[in-house]
Amino acid sequence: MNKSSITLLHPFANFKFFNQWNGYISVAVLKDYLEKHGIRATVFDLSELLSGYFLGSSYLQQRQQELVQEISALERSDHIGDLTYYLGLSFLAHVLLKSSDEKIDTGTLSRFFVEEPSLYQAFVQPFNVSIIQDIAPEHFRLHSEIRTFEHILKEVTHRIPSSSVYGITVPSKLHFNSSIILSNLLKHKDSDCHICLGGPYISLVDKRRLAALIEAGIIDTYITGDGENKFLRLLRDLNSTVPAAVRGEYKKGTHPSVNALVLRSPQPDNQPIKLILSKGCYWGKCSYCDYRNLSNRFSIKRVNVLVDEIASYYHKGNTRFLLMTDAIPPMYAKRLAQELIQRDLKIMWGSRFLRIDTQYDKELFLLLKESGFDFGLGSLGMDSFSDSALNLARKGYDRKTIIRFFEAAEDANVIFGKLNLIYDFPGTSYGDALETVEFFERFINQYRLLAVFKFKLTPTSEMGLYPGRFGLKSDFKKTTSTTYNDVFFEGENILTSEQKRAVLSSLGFIKNTLLIHKYYPHIDKRVLLSTRDYSRNIRFSITRKMEQYDLFLRRNSKGDHCSRLFSFPEGFVPDSLSLENYELFSELRPKTWYAVEDIADQSAHNSSMERGAYSQHTYQIMRHLLARGFFADVVVEENASDSS
Repeated sequence: MNKSSITLLHPFANFKFFNQWNGYISVAVLKDYLEKHGIRATVFDLSELLSGYFLGSSYLQQRQQELVQEISALERSDHIGDLTYYLGLSFLAHVLLKSSDEKIDTGTLSRFFVEEPSLYQAFVQPFNVSIIQDIAPEHFRLHSEIRTFEHILKEVTHRIPSSSVYGITVPSKLHFNSSIILSNLLKHKDSDCHICLGGPYISLVDKRRLAALIEAGIIDTYITGDGENKFLRLLRDLNSTVPAAVRGEYKKGTHPSVNALVLRSPQPDNQPIKLILSKGCYWGKCSYCDYRNLSNRFSIKRVNVLVDEIASYYHKGNTRFLLMTDAIPPMYAKRLAQELIQRDLKIMWGSRFLRIDTQYDKELFLLLKESGFDFGLGSLGMDSFSDSALNLARKGYDRKTIIRFFEAAEDANVIFGKLNLIYDFPGTSYGDALETVEFFERFINQYRLLAVFKFKLTPTSEMGLYPGRFGLKSDFKKTTSTTYNDVFFEGENILTSEQKRAVLSSLGFIKNTLLIHKYYPHIDKRVLLSTRDYSRNIRFSITRKMEQYDLFLRRNSKGDHCSRLFSFPEGFVPDSLSLENYELFSELRPKTWYAVEDIADQSAHNSSMERGAYSQHTYQIMRHLLARGFFADVVVEENASDSS
């Protein structure tokens, strides 16, 4: 085997191809590790290769023409059906038509697709591998979606050089199917090449699926756990023996010292430099977490090694850093902050994740801020505010600890970037859920975003392996997830469907408030929280230039074809709700202030609702639009909380 013919690949996953760089550094770390041991490797990101194809003018023109044909077919039918989907397709076709002649506005497309996943499917359909729920090796070549996606991959994989060995990292289940399709293409190109899968998802997926892929000749080996040293040993074995003899799970190798995982590869200028801080989790006791299985032990870089690594980038002009870790231990963070201050490194740094810990107090928060720590860069995994749920989860803290943690953050004027909550964690009563909402409202000024997750019982977590210990009963026969990462379960203290809807509605209002504040920071979050109902004291203004969209022809109520122009503020990306309720703001004039009643009156004649109810409905639409930056400005005058 030629040692220089090593290619490391990062597969495609859903929305990632719209980013210039997907943020995963595993392949870059592996590349540097191999080169340190005398083996050169080439790195390719399939997301970047696909973005060049999808965002190229030829594909944009092709997709725009296809969408026009689909729209025309809808118009010729007896009824359009889903009007919102039709309008969304029309808007997408309009954007693509404009983009084919100009530089593509990837930001607009990205925002549009994040808000409207169904229209993202329309853009890449049938090339989006994420629509395939599962791939069984015995019939995976029969999937029409796969055959079509293979056609697209063939358009870009010619840029990947022929190699003796391909290492493909699979960070999540979103990357898994594209990894399989990519492997199959590479095998068709050269059946003698060796393909090895690794990464977090490979460590967690059912090994029977991987064995089936090996039996089908799609891959040769896979690596679980820490893979840098194992992959190095694999390459040496392939170089000294018959490659065909090396198959299945490759287990040789040791855990590399995290101090040896020093990243030297260049990174994008417009993002923080990402550096490996640790392997594993310093807490490592959460009963519901399967990611703790990725590393058998916790190891963290020595402070002086990390600061030397930071300094090497700093002296090249880099001043922003993000530490890749499951959670940074408080006392380590303290020593690191002190070292950065002592060495006078004027940087901004952060941690990918933080966890609630009794050792975080006001003094430590202030020290971290002094050293340049940006609490907005990462996520804070609070997960629950229920003592019962926290006990089942073995988080190591209770709600009193959480309150003290946030009070210290409040005293130190610390604002976290994102809070993570599992709203329906087993053991959470409805009363607990309502108190959770009250907690988030109380500390609304200490975080920018709230991420709300549904609890998933994973089969390799402690709760998944021993559900009875936690008052749960699992049933794989009722599990609908084809990847078995969301096992069906039953148990006590589980929120009812009605209770879940009520809790999600309240949490959704908080999320809406945070997004409004993002676009209109001059309005206090607490004031926005107090305006759950519409008020005469809230006024909206459109002062930006309006942009017209000719969303093609559609049938009117009489069945006749008619032209329809839509106007939106320049730069605004419409979503389902804004298209459905277009009449509410279609007549709004720029540089004019409107109260809720003013807006409601323009379309109230089309509604059977009572005036007050329709004004409240209108206000909810306005809040949705505010959370997406529709209005140029909004003011809340004194006594804004007095609803009409």
